Amino acid sequence: PESYWGLGVIEYQSKNFKNAIELMNNALTLAPNNPILMVDLATIYIQLGNNTVSPNQYTSKAKELINNAIYLQPEYETAYLQLALVNILENDLDTAWKAFHKGVSLNPQEINQNILLELKSRKADPAGIYK
Repeated sequence: PESYWGLGVIEYQSKNFKNAIELMNNALTLAPNNPILMVDLATIYIQLGNNTVSPNQYTSKAKELINNAIYLQPEYETAYLQLALVNILENDLDTAWKAFHKGVSLNPQEINQNILLELKSRKADPAGIYK
């Protein structure tokens, strides 16, 4: 799975998203319980959703992968931060804030400033932590 995964990352970085998805799906077939791989694959779907007018076709797949990753590894902070991005794309800002707070609570050093700035630009933090 690592070979497919690594090639998928290279394709993603080269913005060859279709190839990246195919390669990472091959890796996921070989390692179906790898939450980190699931979140990496979800990241590609998030990127595709971010680059389209109707992101739901991509965000639904990303959300499914992330939720599976969280089921397998409930303390995986990156999964929650990526879930926040999915919810931002779906304009579900309260849920995005909750996912962001959960991810940060698991690892305060992993605050993603880009996600935080995007959330703050769209809606004030309901918990009042980030002003």
